[in-house]
Amino acid sequence: MFSKKQRNNVKEVEQALEAPIFVSMEPVYDLEVTDLNDKMSRIFALALIENDVALLNEYLPNVATLRMIAGDETKALTDKEVQEKMVDAIVARFKTNFELLQTAIFQNDIDRAKLKYKAYAWEPGINSMLAPVPLLIVLDSEGEEIAIPVTVLIVDANCTLFEILKTTNIFSK
Repeated sequence: MFSKKQRNNVKEVEQALEAPIFVSMEPVYDLEVTDLNDKMSRIFALALIENDVALLNEYLPNVATLRMIAGDETKALTDKEVQEKMVDAIVARFKTNFELLQTAIFQNDIDRAKLKYKAYAWEPGINSMLAPVPLLIVLDSEGEEIAIPVTVLIVDANCTLFEILKTTNIFSK
């Protein structure tokens, strides 16, 4: 349904993020923020706008992350088993939900050229160690805010995207 475009590697995208591509605004809800969440949120917005989920590959769960947060469930499994039984399922669900957002953009006739990253918001008080927490990625579409809820885990200066929590009525007018 959607054509895949050849994209730059993540390093080039990060360099592009330094340029004034996105609308720069204060985070919504006046919550504490971290640069790591901002970087990941901006790349998520770019991936959504460009319809290129591959830009998010480095932010998706891997075997090491799953072993860290689900030690008891993974200790008797090989890396290949963890990959096949856990990681692949999480990544597949994420990519399916990403495609549902792409479908919604198309069906609601959203002009991608006018879709911009605005901010992100999260509750820093609920950031518990080794548990994914909700984060809102806020986009602007011609003056209207569009909030996309996801779950993220931040451990050792790494940010992992786990799930897009809502895919329905995100882009409805």
